[in-house]
Amino acid sequence: KHYPHDSILQELAHMLIRPPRFAYNPEILKPSRKLKEKFIIETHYLPFELTLYRQEPMRYVILYLHGNGSSSFEGTLFLPPMPDGVGLACFDFNGCGNRA
Repeated sequence: KHYPHDSILQELAHMLIRPPRFAYNPEILKPSRKLKEKFIIETHYLPFELTLYRQEPMRYVILYLHGNGSSSFEGTLFLPPMPDGVGLACFDFNGCGNRA
């Protein structure tokens, strides 16, 4: 039996299971001038694009793993309070952010 609201329920369920991707302009990943003085930014092309924000000297690296339907952009929000000697590595999972 088919009800008129079935398609709406299916769309809502799909949004919970697989939220829409957060696509973004890669320019927003570039930190401000103040942060550029603190971090060296490197992009590595593996089977995915990994952006590494590193400091000299760097003792630790935090690997930021974002949630479902999010992106590596969220990781950049942790850059301003990052302690000295700690770097940050961000990437988009397949189907998230700018990675289709």
